[in-house]
Amino acid sequence: MSGNNTFAVAYKYHVLGRCVIPSGGGCDGKAALIQWKSYQSGRPADTQLQEWQSKLSPKVWAMVTGSVSKCFVIDCDTQQVVAMMEAAELSPHVKTAKGYHYYRQWPSWTIPTKVGILPGIDIRGQGGYVNFCGANGKVNYEVIIMPVNESLITIEQLPTDALEVIERAGRTCYKSEDKITQDSAKTFVEMVIKRGHHSVIEHANMSIRFICDRGVTHEIVRHRLVAYSQESTRYCNYSGGVTFVIPPWVNIEPGEFKSERFFPKLVEHGADIWIGEMSRAEKSYIYLLDNCHWTPQQARSVLPNSLKTEIVCTANLREWRHIFNLRTSSKAHPQMREIMRPLPDEVKTEIPVIFDDITY
Repeated sequence: MSGNNTFAVAYKYHVLGRCVIPSGGGCDGKAALIQWKSYQSGRPADTQLQEWQSKLSPKVWAMVTGSVSKCFVIDCDTQQVVAMMEAAELSPHVKTAKGYHYYRQWPSWTIPTKVGILPGIDIRGQGGYVNFCGANGKVNYEVIIMPVNESLITIEQLPTDALEVIERAGRTCYKSEDKITQDSAKTFVEMVIKRGHHSVIEHANMSIRFICDRGVTHEIVRHRLVAYSQESTRYCNYSGGVTFVIPPWVNIEPGEFKSERFFPKLVEHGADIWIGEMSRAEKSYIYLLDNCHWTPQQARSVLPNSLKTEIVCTANLREWRHIFNLRTSSKAHPQMREIMRPLPDEVKTEIPVIFDDITY
């Protein structure tokens, strides 16, 4: 696409009410050529676009996402994610080197820009921008559908029902898309699970946040087909007090114990050893921070497995079936069973059929 043609496309975006800026800079060829933050709250004038074209001759143009352009963008970079979007009959607006951009109408609430919200998916909302046309030898963008308002699906129109996503994808195998009805998804998914065609349910994902101790997460992260985001002891500073998770076999009521004189009266010999060790670990950690001037990533070496942590896990539904079957078993660690056993019943209320056969 020539420079003039690229500018023509950019100008059409501008006419459609999108906030357009010159791009194509930086070592990756994706950076804006101007200080663009001020354009998050107001679009440039026609004359400003002409000036940028004249002085900068940008080979790539970008759109500032968010309220100023009245849209946000789903950036899909993997074949699996693109296949899911196709199965949901969602059409892309822009073709990129790795995948596609899907434009959506700006809702009544704020959607922030989030990178890696799911594997292969970024959200470009408030505080972000996306390149949409042009090429410079490092990147290449091609507009497939102009972002007219009629082409921007609202969030309410997105297929959020997991069974519906699975059915749309699975019926591709049989070319039976014409049999999709308002209530056909449940029967279809029951059929594929009964036949053992579990790969079909991989088209739907679920994210769960766990609050547990480090010993439990050491086991959870052994599941490989999962995306993880975990509270980092390298960067989190617990100088104000360390939180520990009481194991179910330690008979101590939860509370805040600032010194040993506040410890509960314990009748079990093991419980007094456990709480004493946690107290010593906390004191040592804070001493290393305050008196030895260690960083959190250095001082963490004295923290035990009982340290409280949070972890967000995202996996497809087939992998969650595997996790639930494995981690709710009577052979699983007691603390693993404690956090996993309530989940299948809870998830069944949100996603029927998929987990109905999981028992423990």
